[in-house]
Amino acid sequence: MTITVKLGLVLTLGLTLMRLGANAAPVGDVLARPASEVSGADVKLGDIASVRCADAALDKKLKNAYICAAPLPGNTTKLTRAQIVVALTRNGLKGSANLLAPDVITVTRLSNSATGQAIFEAARDFALAAPWPGEVVVEPVMKLRDQATPPGKIELLARSRAQKLSPGRNTLLVDVLVDGTKYTTIQVSVLVRLFAPVLIATKSISKSEEIEAGNTRLERIEITDLAEDLIREPISKSVTTTCPIAEGAAIRGCWVVEPPVIRSGDNVVVTVVGRLVRVADVGVAVSTGAAGQLIKVRLSGSAREVRGTVVAPGQVEIYIYGRS
Repeated sequence: MTITVKLGLVLTLGLTLMRLGANAAPVGDVLARPASEVSGADVKLGDIASVRCADAALDKKLKNAYICAAPLPGNTTKLTRAQIVVALTRNGLKGSANLLAPDVITVTRLSNSATGQAIFEAARDFALAAPWPGEVVVEPVMKLRDQATPPGKIELLARSRAQKLSPGRNTLLVDVLVDGTKYTTIQVSVLVRLFAPVLIATKSISKSEEIEAGNTRLERIEITDLAEDLIREPISKSVTTTCPIAEGAAIRGCWVVEPPVIRSGDNVVVTVVGRLVRVADVGVAVSTGAAGQLIKVRLSGSAREVRGTVVAPGQVEIYIYGRS
């Protein structure tokens, strides 16, 4: 059987194929690597594959095509060839690449590391910089793990949610910055311990007994969990106790008082002091008080009681319109 084809038809088909070839969309060659490392938060096609394309615009678009989110710094994830194909379609690049890739490829994110010790030291130095009434020691509540970060220069900046740190347990925040940008924030629990010399009872002291060198001494102890009004220097004036104090106890300021200089029944000179007047009279103390305390007095020849301030033994002043 003989088939006869006209020459004009052959030329027409040839020209048509030539036009189709000339109008065909450019295609890039993509060779995915079995394993790759990335530094950023996104995985792009150019991070995991070699891309070659004569068309510069398509070459750029292929290399920048978003494939998936990168794993956390220091971690590894797996991608399948099918995932890459789906990602190219999602980027509008279906049919634009001759993809050659293994069935599974691994992607590891590059990392740096802030050690747990460095993170604690940042929190510790912040706590040490606060004003403390005595020697301070800052300890970690628990051991901190190393913190993986993206590659770059690491800075650790500690801060506190509280306006003021307190003795005992505190929670601080340490911001981890990479190349000047905050990457994450870590909560750090620290124990602030305070030590200071305080006045200690060397034996049991009865109520109203005088505090003196014979029954007290200065001793350096931990005061982290003790009251804030501890006496931290030797007593330089005569004071007595307001309550019994056990041997070995750290003495608080509220446990001592200056002895009274005026006692109930004492004769006193009462001076009324005003801005333009100063009048003195005599009277009898109705209550007992130390210097600076208010007591009741009864003026001579009167049953009325008034309040005045003890200024010295036998002397009470009443201030009108405040001290002059």
